[in-house]
Amino acid sequence: QSSHTTGCNKDLTNTMKAPVIGQMFGSWDELDYFISSYTKSQNFVSIIRGSEYKDRICRNRRYVCEYQVRASCPKTTGELKITSVCLNHNDHPIKNDTNKFALKYRTFSEDMLKDIRFWTEIGNINMRTQYQMLTKQYPDAFFLPQDLSNIIQTFKWQNYVECETATLINNLLDCKAKDNRWIVNWKVDSANNSLTLLFWVSPEQYDLYVQYRDVIQHDNTYLTNRFKIALGFFVIVDNNNRSRLIGQAFINDKTTESYEWVLQSLIKNTGVIPLTIITDNDLAINAAIANVLPNTHH
Repeated sequence: QSSHTTGCNKDLTNTMKAPVIGQMFGSWDELDYFISSYTKSQNFVSIIRGSEYKDRICRNRRYVCEYQVRASCPKTTGELKITSVCLNHNDHPIKNDTNKFALKYRTFSEDMLKDIRFWTEIGNINMRTQYQMLTKQYPDAFFLPQDLSNIIQTFKWQNYVECETATLINNLLDCKAKDNRWIVNWKVDSANNSLTLLFWVSPEQYDLYVQYRDVIQHDNTYLTNRFKIALGFFVIVDNNNRSRLIGQAFINDKTTESYEWVLQSLIKNTGVIPLTIITDNDLAINAAIANVLPNTHH
């Protein structure tokens, strides 16, 4: 079976021999690195046009410009090697600055990103000044002003979201301070102090849940809010045949562990276990229900 490890320690950039049929590689990552390094040294850019998977394992891949390389890793042998090569560029000229402006080569190193974040969040330095500082500090790196502007806006947005998250939690805690029947639970990643899970139920929602706990439904919306994380809803149908919310949660990763945390927050804080729960065909929440609500019909 083919490997997808990232351990490409060979200095392929020093050899820069053209790819040849039968050339073998230890992993797809190593092959990707070789093709990228070779095309960059020859002043052009190739892209992966197609990959074929069998049993969730990549077996074939095609790299194209007009230049074209095909590679395969048959299940029978497990050997990853180049199977065909075409190095012609007859239909388009190769310019010396082609790879310089290619998007795949306009990247920021980890050190550059740390500097940009610091200058943006702490120094409040504008894009033009940051561009001048970066080009002096990292003369071998190439990027466009628009690339830098995009990164700066990303960091500003992350700060905005963090502030909005804190505001949301504080507002919920204010509600709980005024009425202790509010249920508010949250979990923060200690590594970066970011919100990972948030669950809340209003007093009105609690009353509805107690009254209509026979059948509840859970569903998610994904990437439809400013926090860019999943928002889960618990819903019941009342005696007027209306759908009513009885609880909601922000879930950052949609894993079994996260769903278990949400379900435990629901039953421990309300003291009420649903008789039946309806969900979509999500393996993670299916496993969580089996672990947390073993006696609930699902």
